[in-house]
Amino acid sequence: MDMTTAINVFLRQVIYKNGFPFDVVLPTPNDVTVGAMDDAEGGQDLYGPYDSVAELMDALNDEASVHRPMQKGSCIGDQARL
Repeated sequence: MDMTTAINVFLRQVIYKNGFPFDVVLPTPNDVTVGAMDDAEGGQDLYGPYDSVAELMDALNDEASVHRPMQKGSCIGDQARL
């Protein structure tokens, strides 16, 4: 679908629905996120469980090695190139 067709479809839906064809809302953060934001604003628990960037990177690399590597076509951007 080209841009002109997509815009026309959207505008026809606006007319049909008498407004946006989807809800326009800001997501509400969950309790864990609200707690983390409160801690950050209060200057508490800013550094997390890691003592250094190297320790954080090691933990992230260990986590990544558990998951299988991405295959071509598994990323949204790859779909456009296929």
